[in-house]
Amino acid sequence: MQETLTMSEIKQLYPSEWVLIEELETDEKMLVKAGKVTYHSSNKSDVYSKAKELKPKYFAIMYMGKLPEDMNFLL
Repeated sequence: MQETLTMSEIKQLYPSEWVLIEELETDEKMLVKAGKVTYHSSNKSDVYSKAKELKPKYFAIMYMGKLPEDMNFLL
């Protein structure tokens, strides 16, 4: 069984990787503070495929590297 890790610990263990995090601990703004890493990969598609396979109830998929400053986001 995976242990619960803080976001700082997750960033240290999986630099520049995409991570699937379950059993989330969030703050009042719903920002992820900690959780259990279920899967990780340098390939975003692999992580989304794993989430589709595992079908977790509550989860987050996050990138642990530095995003380019000129990157745009579509929400």
